Amino acid sequence: MEARIVKILDEGMRFVLNKGKNDGMTVGKEFMIVEPTDEEIIDPETGKSLGKLEIPKGKIKVIYVKDKHSIAESIEYEETYYLLPVKQRRKVPITSAKVGDLAVEQ
Repeated sequence: MEARIVKILDEGMRFVLNKGKNDGMTVGKEFMIVEPTDEEIIDPETGKSLGKLEIPKGKIKVIYVKDKHSIAESIEYEETYYLLPVKQRRKVPITSAKVGDLAVEQ
């Protein structure tokens, strides 16, 4: 399944997607946000097209679904060591995402 980001909430922590229950969207689905480009990728050995380049930006997970749209949140994490050897993880926003980017199911 593919969806598009139609609105960005909480400075990149949550995203409104243009797919909902009517499209088969369910809570828990995971997506990679990608920026589509027009750049064609060509295999140098065969000369054949491998498709268009997509720039990955971060992972999201659907947390809320309505009939025609859904809301997903960032599941990107940053790991830090404040008091060695204790590792802490915290969710981070996907600040490079923008309206119109694709969300491709993982």
